[in-house]
Amino acid sequence: MATLAIGSIALQAPQKAEALSPDLPFSADALPTWQTNGTVWQVAISHGKAVVGGTFTQIRPGAGQSGSARDLQSLAILNAATGEPDGCQLPVSFGSSAASVYAVKASPDGDTVFIGGQFTSVGGVSVNRLAEINVQTCTVLPFRVSGISSYVLEIEPSATAVYFGGVFQTVAGQTRRSFAKVDRAGALQTAFVANASGATQDLYSTTIVPGKNARGDALQLSPDGTRLAIGGDWFDVNGSATHSFAVVDSTTGAVLRTWPASTVGPTSRTKTISSDGTRFYVAQEGFNGYDGALAYNWSDYSQAWRDNCAGATQTIVPYQGLLIEAHHHHDCSAQGMYPDGRRIYLTMTHATDPLQTHIGWVPELNDGTGEGIGPRTIAVGTGTDATPYLWVGGEFTRVNGASQQGLTRFNSTDTGAPPAPTIAARAITPGAVQVNIRGVYDPDDSDLTYAVYRGTDTTTPVWTGVAESKHWYRYQATFVDANVTPGTTYSYRVRAIDRANNQSGLSAAATATASSTGSAYASTVIADQPRLFYRYDDTASAQWVVDSAGQTVVGLNGLAQNGVTRTATGAISGDPSGSATFSDTQASGLPQYIWNDVIANGPTVYSVETWFRTTSTTGGALVNYGSSNGRPRTDDGTDRLSTTVDRVVYMENGTGFLRFGVRAGAGTTTLRSTAALNNGQWHHVVATQGPGGMRLYVDGALQSQNSTTGNATYYGTWHVGGDSLSGYPSTGNAQTNRYFDGQLDETAVYYRALSAQQALNHYRVGTGYVDTTAPSVPQGVAAAFDGANVDVSWSAASDDIGVAGYRVYRGTTAGFTPAADTLRATVTTTTFEDVAPAPGTYYYKVIAFDGAGNASAASAASGAATVVDVAAPSVPAGVTATANGLAADVSWTASTDNVGVTGYALYRGQNADFAPSADTLIQPSIAGTAYHDAPLSEGTWYYKVTARDAAGNVSGASSAASVTTVAPDTAAPSVPTGLTATVDAGNNVGLSWSASTDNVGVTGYLVYRGTTPGFTADDASRIGNTTGTTFTDSARPQGTWYYAVAATDAASNVSGASATAAATVSGPAAPPTTQTIVTSADTMAAAVNPTFAYGTTNQLSSRFNTAIESFLRFDLPAAPPGQVLTSATISLRTSTDPTAGSADTHEFRLVTGAWDEATLTWNNRPTAAGPTVLGQLAGATAVNTAYTATLSAADLAPLAGSSITLRLASTAGSDNVRLWSREATVAGFQPTLTLVYTTP
Repeated sequence: MATLAIGSIALQAPQKAEALSPDLPFSADALPTWQTNGTVWQVAISHGKAVVGGTFTQIRPGAGQSGSARDLQSLAILNAATGEPDGCQLPVSFGSSAASVYAVKASPDGDTVFIGGQFTSVGGVSVNRLAEINVQTCTVLPFRVSGISSYVLEIEPSATAVYFGGVFQTVAGQTRRSFAKVDRAGALQTAFVANASGATQDLYSTTIVPGKNARGDALQLSPDGTRLAIGGDWFDVNGSATHSFAVVDSTTGAVLRTWPASTVGPTSRTKTISSDGTRFYVAQEGFNGYDGALAYNWSDYSQAWRDNCAGATQTIVPYQGLLIEAHHHHDCSAQGMYPDGRRIYLTMTHATDPLQTHIGWVPELNDGTGEGIGPRTIAVGTGTDATPYLWVGGEFTRVNGASQQGLTRFNSTDTGAPPAPTIAARAITPGAVQVNIRGVYDPDDSDLTYAVYRGTDTTTPVWTGVAESKHWYRYQATFVDANVTPGTTYSYRVRAIDRANNQSGLSAAATATASSTGSAYASTVIADQPRLFYRYDDTASAQWVVDSAGQTVVGLNGLAQNGVTRTATGAISGDPSGSATFSDTQASGLPQYIWNDVIANGPTVYSVETWFRTTSTTGGALVNYGSSNGRPRTDDGTDRLSTTVDRVVYMENGTGFLRFGVRAGAGTTTLRSTAALNNGQWHHVVATQGPGGMRLYVDGALQSQNSTTGNATYYGTWHVGGDSLSGYPSTGNAQTNRYFDGQLDETAVYYRALSAQQALNHYRVGTGYVDTTAPSVPQGVAAAFDGANVDVSWSAASDDIGVAGYRVYRGTTAGFTPAADTLRATVTTTTFEDVAPAPGTYYYKVIAFDGAGNASAASAASGAATVVDVAAPSVPAGVTATANGLAADVSWTASTDNVGVTGYALYRGQNADFAPSADTLIQPSIAGTAYHDAPLSEGTWYYKVTARDAAGNVSGASSAASVTTVAPDTAAPSVPTGLTATVDAGNNVGLSWSASTDNVGVTGYLVYRGTTPGFTADDASRIGNTTGTTFTDSARPQGTWYYAVAATDAASNVSGASATAAATVSGPAAPPTTQTIVTSADTMAAAVNPTFAYGTTNQLSSRFNTAIESFLRFDLPAAPPGQVLTSATISLRTSTDPTAGSADTHEFRLVTGAWDEATLTWNNRPTAAGPTVLGQLAGATAVNTAYTATLSAADLAPLAGSSITLRLASTAGSDNVRLWSREATVAGFQPTLTLVYTTP
């Protein structure tokens, strides 16, 4: 239990949640996905493509996607990463009837996909009810199974065989009832027989009809492949009685393990079976029968756990230690979660969790069409972008409140922000303001961070805390601001932050004026550490009843139902807080009560306390612990009574006597007050149960007691104002006998038994007893330094009402006077830790105070606690060493210390693991974080650093940094030799020479040019430099030129200049001619649409797998006189299509034959291609990016002055490149050919 910490919040490190719920791999934010117009039965992922099987006739874009609806029968292939249709589609058909694909499973290697259902062709290929497809090549493979008598519902492929289930009774002319096995070519494996039969008369009947045709819905191979778990709706397999699921031999079908019908009931059937390698998981759908999931160990078939949620479990997918389930659960109260009402369609649990508690992930779907199941299938796979995606299919028509039918998907991206919380602020205790936050919930976070801001600063919170929050389990968070000045008004706001740092908006502001006195009664109650405390002093929300107990992140706030008001005068005289009014005669006739929405097992030891006033004779429950179904339904808000009620304080019907009751054993046990209490006066009741039994106190006096320590164990919540009283004495059956008619105030629950003195103290303070007695002086104050902190302790003080807390003061002399400037902390315990005080000698005194503000005298001073600095500085980090000739520059990052770092010591060794010692110490005292170590001899040196503080504490040594020093290089390279100079037709002078040598290494050459043989080789005559032994001086004018070369090394040593070489240029260089031609016609052709003319589309494309080719016509000008073609380059640009980039290589070839842009198709395209590849487009992986390809100038030169056609095609790979055509709206994006001619 988290408890209230007064005045120490500011010392706590702020907590912050992580991305998503712990272990959660997917967010609840749905991604844009194409949708269907019918049911999706199964989905499988293969090579980044989602294969979707169902009963539908059309797919259409989802929200935020472009495109038009496409007619597609019952099988669709989508890009797993984008949710858009793939270029490959293989629709199914079933003659003139509607086809359906019920089963879709990828092969074990993921390369192919098997589909099953009711169809006679796939992608135009004749195949009956079971087929294998390859989505990479977009082909129907030759796998064929003959004579399947009816439709297929499930498939389980292995490397060598394919198992399938359905409603068929024969396969290949042989009896195979609901289950069969074929090899990977489709031939029936006659040795395998697992005939299932027997069914109930109808879905809701428990009458079994032996021999009746059954159905096979589920298949799962064991990890070693020797066993097969089968499931469906049947009562017999091969003559063995077993219902719904069984395990058979994978070779023969012989039954290995059966389960009786009583396991799940005769009206429950298995929908899917899945496995994580250790266990197999069985999903059940019940018709007034079992709806949950079961886990069994493969090793011995023992049951690991049983999930008793109600609501048609459709599938379970193990993933990363989690189980992702599709269902429409509406009642998980048996699991300690939400009661009957709202439907939850998708959940995740930890596979090993025996309770199967849902983690914080709740995407919103709906029942949808068809049977109104909601989701039916889940698939997890990786997209082409290497990102895992979760695909969900079914009958739903809405996702997270938006229209989306049949399909949706998710990844780890979390963009949804939590809603803004509601906040309340009140000055309850002296010198503090209590800030309360009504928890909110986020659909993909199990907990949320709440940040509280004070005043006008909405950027830096004064407090943060992390509270668990689910749709059925919402804690209240509380911050006690002890840094306030009495009489000053403070304003607070809060926001919720999820684990992905999505932030809600700020709440409305709540204000409170700090008080020096607060509420004496509330201070007394809070000092006794209640688990919940309803003061009814809050008006921030008509429904939210604030819990003032001060539990930091596990508060149990209430929810007022059907108009409970909190404006009437309260029970505590002079206290401005109100009371809650409950009426059983309101106009609506609806019951008024308060309930809490944190479902948990009730406490075994506890106290219930409240003030009450009534004149009613109908009685009713004041406070009780009701089972989790005793709350408004989460779908329509209908009020419900708890089926089990325990730990109840109630008033008898007709008498006005008060009772305290529990369920112990088979019946109930109660205590009764000694008088009627419905006299219109305020009364105080405390009911406790603990190791000593039950006690009932009224107005501070013990009324009755017994030794009963037992009570009922069940999931439930606290109720105030009414609930079922069935089974308790002196109650009626009408609503007015169950719900209290009167006022309640200051309701508290403690998870411990209050003493008789505490019950009396609460009553006395509440009735205006003026407490002027201060607590006793704390004794035995002791203080000891533990090497880091000072631990202070003392004996508890006593008080006539009760001690509320202690103030701890610190001074530097034994006789110091406690004052505001010596106050260290206010605490509620008898210990205090003074964290990391500065070195010195300290004395501590303690003052006790009570709820009325009375304070004791100060204690005697503790013995002196001498704080010495024993904490060493942090180890220096980031040590680096850089060579500087025969010296090293060493630097590091500054260390930190609790007092202060005073210097560093530097050590030098000759290996990385040398030990710092006196022998390796080179500098004992360095004030800064750098040192120049010189001189050094040549070699490799290692440095380590330690830090020290004023107390002489020394850190550990840093990791070693190394440096290699070498003597300066002063030797120049040898003079280059063999320099020659030649002139080409373009008047370019080419130089070459023999390589120089150097003691370390030549790094380059300097090239000089002059007009006389004896010119000076210097900076003025240098024309360039190169790392090789050649150089070209381009386009020289007519004349004779002289050249020399010198060599350089890394130390900038330069050799002497070489002997000169002369070159004579006889005439001016002719400039090259460049011709740029835009394509005069271009289009593409696709094999999947062989008769379709793409005409003037603004894109071109090329792909090998499911071939696409493009054709580009260029009208080449004639060659310039006296020049030849020496360079040809084609420029293209990928389009903005998300899949425009390609990692494949695409080739350009010349083709011949007439064609027209408007009429070219795959069937009439030019196919007479030349033998030579002119060039290749490779590495065009980015979208909307310019690329070039070099073409063969030698092959194009003879074609100058004519029109040519280039074909762009690929010979390998599976992805396509998409390019802008000449119809691109941006002029610079069209395909362009650049030709360069030069003079020979």
